[in-house]
Amino acid sequence: DDVILIGGGLTLTTTISTPGTGWTSYSLLLHESAWTNTATGSPPTQAQMLTVLGNLTKLRIRGEL
Repeated sequence: DDVILIGGGLTLTTTISTPGTGWTSYSLLLHESAWTNTATGSPPTQAQMLTVLGNLTKLRIRGEL
């Protein structure tokens, strides 16, 4: 997982494409279809997405392969 959102008792993850050797810019959708709920293995509901974003306690971004 490249980006992990944790909050409200939920963990959501997403992956991004592998960067090249130069500087790479990314943007991520904060929409349920772009994330996976680690508890279920499926996309979160809109309510779950709002719960995580409204109670965000950790944001993890993978910086190396």
